[in-house]
Amino acid sequence: MSLVGELLISLLLILGAAAVVTGARSLFVEKDAISRVNAFGITTTLGLPFITAGAMFGRFLTDGFTWEILLKSLGAILAFVLVSSVASNTLTRAVYMSGAPIDPETCPNDLSDPNPHP
Repeated sequence: MSLVGELLISLLLILGAAAVVTGARSLFVEKDAISRVNAFGITTTLGLPFITAGAMFGRFLTDGFTWEILLKSLGAILAFVLVSSVASNTLTRAVYMSGAPIDPETCPNDLSDPNPHP
C-alpha cells in the first residue's frame, strides 16, 4: 500500500509542478500583460490544487487519516479554484483599464467592444 500511495503522491506533485513551470514559462512567452495574466491562471487553477492534494495524501501516508487535514485541504483546493478564476478576471480587467498596450493579435477582445454581447 505504501508504494501505491507514494506513486500517487509523486504523480500529483509532478503534475502540480509541471503546471507551475508551464505557467511561469508562459510569463516569458506571452506578448502582453493580459495574455500573461490569463496564462498564469493555469498555475493557480491546476498547479496549486495538485500540489495541495499531494501534500494531503503525503500527510495521510505518514500520520494517518484525519478529518481536520481533509477538510482544510479540500477548503484550500476549492478556494484555489474559485478565487483564482475571479482574481484572473479582475486582474485582466484592471490591466485593460490601466491602458497597458495589448498585442493586436489578442482575439477576441470583448473589453474593447462598446456593445458587449449579453
